[in-house]
Amino acid sequence: MADFAHPRFVTARGVDIAVYEDGPADGPIVLCVHGWPELAYSWTHLLPALGAAGWRTVAFDLPGYGRSGPTASVEDNSADAISDVMAALIEDLGDGPVILCGHDWGGAIVWRMAQRHPALIRGLIAVCTAHHRRPPVDPLTVWRKRVGPDHYILRFQEQGPPEAILEKDIEHSLRFLFQKPAKAETIATRGGDLLRVLDLLEASRPVPDARLVMTPEDLRWYVDAFTRTGFAPTINLYRNITRNWETQANYSDVIDIPALMISADRDVMLPPSAADGVEEFVPQVEKHVLKGVGHWVQHEAPEDLARISLDWLGRVFPEG
Repeated sequence: MADFAHPRFVTARGVDIAVYEDGPADGPIVLCVHGWPELAYSWTHLLPALGAAGWRTVAFDLPGYGRSGPTASVEDNSADAISDVMAALIEDLGDGPVILCGHDWGGAIVWRMAQRHPALIRGLIAVCTAHHRRPPVDPLTVWRKRVGPDHYILRFQEQGPPEAILEKDIEHSLRFLFQKPAKAETIATRGGDLLRVLDLLEASRPVPDARLVMTPEDLRWYVDAFTRTGFAPTINLYRNITRNWETQANYSDVIDIPALMISADRDVMLPPSAADGVEEFVPQVEKHVLKGVGHWVQHEAPEDLARISLDWLGRVFPEG
């Protein structure tokens, strides 16, 4: 069983990566990649569920997160650089090509991994994050024109002020981010507001335990982790959006491997509509939408996530 208090470490591209495992050592590998502001701990429910079914399920803290070491530069948190870290990790695991599973930023990374290191990948599970063709214009330029400079991703491009806001009260920040969507919230009524995350955070009241997507005990893992690391090294994922867009030109838009796309109908950040048309570029994709679930799928619907994933894995990879 994964021991999140005592990871083992793998050195990849000069960074000590904290690794957590569940399931049989000789089982087929599912490698899980978390998003922001998550940790390997976000897979705390999925790892034992897949492990009990015979899959060697592995999660790791991204560089700069949790117990993994930080990178030397912002550029080392690009999609290509992290893909190379994962390639080194897969080599360490030593059991041939793997199946990837990623949520949020982790979803974006596993799609890039399939483009950059296709020989290492058997298939992938994307939770919330769909794959798309490379846009003709830098996404930052599009967001700046559509919603203005208060878009949180645009604010994240400046080093210093965003992390200062988030670190003013780390527990308050994480409670604000890890809350369940209100029943009345829809993409139309809430999605636009949430683009101003930093403004809303500063004006918000404490979120009670009942609104959290996880238990207070689980939240403590995140609070302790971000108290150690701060937010600066984790926000560097966002500071590579332009670089990721530029390097995406090096790859085909088509990813022709078995893929499972799991969306959540109350995810106001990455709604199911974001996966419309994904079949054009991922011809072997199978799509599912979870009902009554928001963005934090691993904590909000762990049993459904495990059930759908295991069903797909069993059908698509019956040999294990």
